[in-house]
Amino acid sequence: MISTPYKKEDCFESGFLTPVRFLESTPKVPRQPINTDPNIAIFRARLELIVKTTQENFSKWLVAEKRGLALCNTIEAIKTGTLLTAINENDKTDSTLYPKDLIDRYQKLSLLVGVFQDVVNNVKDSVKQIESLRKLPRSNSEILYRSWCLDHFADFLVELSQRYNEEYKIKKHVLENLPHCFCQADLIRCVSAWEYPQYVDSFLYLMFLFLNEELNVKKK
Repeated sequence: MISTPYKKEDCFESGFLTPVRFLESTPKVPRQPINTDPNIAIFRARLELIVKTTQENFSKWLVAEKRGLALCNTIEAIKTGTLLTAINENDKTDSTLYPKDLIDRYQKLSLLVGVFQDVVNNVKDSVKQIESLRKLPRSNSEILYRSWCLDHFADFLVELSQRYNEEYKIKKHVLENLPHCFCQADLIRCVSAWEYPQYVDSFLYLMFLFLNEELNVKKK
């Protein structure tokens, strides 16, 4: 007798399993966009202004530093000449040690150090502003550009403020001592302190590169 053919059981099939229809999940309530949140919109606008001011101040610092180095080199040359004259002619009067062209350069250098002081004060003010922004609701829960939240910008400004302040002290020390050096070694030491910054250094340049990358700013 020939048996009726039958389908072999599939090991993946089970008699007690029934088809299941997956219902579409309940749509989630969309998160309120940043642009429609009044608080986020306010602090983002303020943050953009702070960042813009920070970048402008960095440019001012670099320009002042470059011009200051040129003045330091000139003052060093003038001072070297006055010291040689004082030694050869045994003339140590103020008119010899502090000629008019030296005083003129010193006054210009003083103005540049004033620029550094302004930058220091500005970034301290920016730190206070961003600390105020951190008190706003949701201020630190949003990614504002690519990956940074408000805390990252605050940390950046605090580090920047500390570095500016320490470098300003060095620049001020050079201003106060360079015109009064009475040996070549002291002149070289002062000029070198200006020429090779200890705090506004390559690491700070890298910090600004990270900032520009976060803002998606391409260097021209």
